[in-house]
Amino acid sequence: MGLQQYDDYKAMEFASAVCALNHTYEGDVNFATVYEVTNILSGDTSGRLKR
Repeated sequence: MGLQQYDDYKAMEFASAVCALNHTYEGDVNFATVYEVTNILSGDTSGRLKR
């Protein structure tokens, strides 16, 4: 999935999911992969992100 296919709304959703995943890592470096972010966007929160 190419990120250049996102419209503005999808890009904002992607950025928000990346930020949410970033809070699951210790330190200032985000180790999230595109696969992890797209899983969050599809509603799969059973892995790293738990609320």
